[in-house]
Amino acid sequence: MYEGVQEAIETVDSARQHKCELESREKHLKTAVCQVSATAEHARKEIKHHFESMNKEIACKIDLRKKSLLHEITLIEKTALIPLNECQHFLQERISEAGTLVSTGENILQCDYDNTSGKINFDSFISMAENLSLDSVPEVPLLSDVPSISFVFNEDFSSEICQALEHYGTVSKRSPVQISDLKPIPGGVVVTWSDNNLGGNEKSHRIYKLQLCHGRVNLPLQLKNTNETIFKDSYVGPNLTYSVKNLSSNSIYTFRVCQCSLMVNGDTIKQCSPWSVYQEKMTTMDPFLWSNSSDSVSYTLSDKGRSAIKKNSLDTVLYSARSSHIIGYSINFKIDVEGKSYHTNDCLALTVRRDADACSLHMKSGTLCLMADGHVWVNGTKSTTRFSHFCRGSVVAFDVSHIPSTEFGYIGKEIKQLRVSITVGEHCAVFNWHPLKAAAQLHSQDFAFAMLFRTPGWKVSIT
Repeated sequence: MYEGVQEAIETVDSARQHKCELESREKHLKTAVCQVSATAEHARKEIKHHFESMNKEIACKIDLRKKSLLHEITLIEKTALIPLNECQHFLQERISEAGTLVSTGENILQCDYDNTSGKINFDSFISMAENLSLDSVPEVPLLSDVPSISFVFNEDFSSEICQALEHYGTVSKRSPVQISDLKPIPGGVVVTWSDNNLGGNEKSHRIYKLQLCHGRVNLPLQLKNTNETIFKDSYVGPNLTYSVKNLSSNSIYTFRVCQCSLMVNGDTIKQCSPWSVYQEKMTTMDPFLWSNSSDSVSYTLSDKGRSAIKKNSLDTVLYSARSSHIIGYSINFKIDVEGKSYHTNDCLALTVRRDADACSLHMKSGTLCLMADGHVWVNGTKSTTRFSHFCRGSVVAFDVSHIPSTEFGYIGKEIKQLRVSITVGEHCAVFNWHPLKAAAQLHSQDFAFAMLFRTPGWKVSIT
């Protein structure tokens, strides 16, 4: 009987878990159905609004062009008629004068010009005729020299427009660019996306725009144009992955990405692909920061603990805030400002001890130090590897990882040996580090990174 009851209890628990899983999938399915229906309705509205606006705009442009051409004809007509009308007026005056002369002459010829009165009239007529210059006529322009106005147009233009409209716009089931992975890191998220669009203009190359906003963005808000105000650009460039940093831990962020085209001349085309499906992610890991404690009195912290500047000439070490994520994630530094001078102890380091009085980190066991002069010290021993010296703008990365158990590695949570990759600019070197020489047993939370500079002015930021 007991076995039957136990089996029933297990069956109920299994059924309950199965029911929860089914309900979760049903919820996801409802979201998918809502996405299809809502985006379809939104696309319909966009098409109607766009074509109505385009129709009005094209009709307006056609009307404006028609009025412009008619005005141009009127202007040409008026300009051409002014000298022609003046010439016509002059000719009419000469015709009238010549007509008067003909009438006068005919009357005189009918009179008796042998008497004195006839002679006077005849002499007056001859004098009037001499004043009219009957042997010359004004010049009239040739028809080829005056405007013959016509309307010239491309007979195929209308059909070309109609053909273009037949293929104008497309309906896309989904954006060719989609977020494929969201990986939490300390104080950030690594976003990776894919691009399924293999086409493109050969005169351009693709760039991508990654945006994020703090919090969730529900589907109705996604479909509103006003959501542009809540998103901000996080990355614009050609890569398919980007580490978004300086995020608050335990806070949800919404990400989206699209593809743009950048012409050779550097101008970004306004037309982009549709936005990808929105993806949500949060990191539970606090960002890497400098420790704001009594040990950091020689340093001034800023940018929420991400930047530190040396303010005096004391040999003091600034350690990182406690974190259990130093192993397995990349730590990036940038030298923002050089100090007044270099010192043999100046360095950036990984360590398993937080010794506030340490003045020569590179000489101690349990440390791996990159010196300001470019040398690398491992557990107090100088390596033959040397990078370029620190200068303004130098970018340094420490990438710490476990060595696989087949290569010594670690047993359980006890760390035996680590692999540390140091990158300075474009140069990289890998070191096998055995921090156990400094302690009998170590765990991930025992590790810290540190900076030590003697002279004031050095500013180092965690990026």
